[in-house]
Amino acid sequence: MVADCNNMLVLTDKLKTQDRNNIVNDDSSSWRAAAVFDGHGGWQISEYASEFLLYSALSKLDAVSETDSISVDEIINNSFQSIEEDIIKMIRSSFKLGFKEGRSFKLIL
Repeated sequence: MVADCNNMLVLTDKLKTQDRNNIVNDDSSSWRAAAVFDGHGGWQISEYASEFLLYSALSKLDAVSETDSISVDEIINNSFQSIEEDIIKMIRSSFKLGFKEGRSFKLIL
């Protein structure tokens, strides 16, 4: 009976799509953005990135003034790096168990 439950859980997990998307086109930012997330290592990575990446990047872009020396590219790269570091901290113990890494993002501003 336990084996049947385990197989059901695996089947259910495989049926869940790994793709996520997010569009920010509201008053929360002066910027507009869209992103597609394809988590090759599982839907959890895509889910986390879709919830936090755009808002992280856009909040940092909104905070920049015209006199700041940081570029849009640097802000976006820093946001990617920050989200990646957060994900690594959360899943580091899973790697020790043998799970593999996978992620892919596209960000359009």
